[in-house]
Amino acid sequence: MPIFKYLVKNKQGENIKGKVEAISKNQAVSTLMGHDLFVIDVSPIGQKEGALSGLTGNKVKFEDLVNFTRQLATMINAVYLWPLPCQFWKNRANLKWPS
Repeated sequence: MPIFKYLVKNKQGENIKGKVEAISKNQAVSTLMGHDLFVIDVSPIGQKEGALSGLTGNKVKFEDLVNFTRQLATMINAVYLWPLPCQFWKNRANLKWPS
């Protein structure tokens, strides 16, 4: 079973640090709350905490961020503007030429 480190407060307001063994983070929190402790933090020991936790150390260059946001804005505008020409040609197809 995984081991979780925790930081809790007891009824006297004292911070307590420790480790608890549990199947999941939710079970660790439930166990601690069952002992009348206020849970401040629970995190697994020796494991990444989330899917994006490995990305925190990498910095994004300002130029890359600017290019990304410009490209994203262009794509969003293209999606919103695309129905306009389609609607124009759809209406144009329904027009009848005078005989």
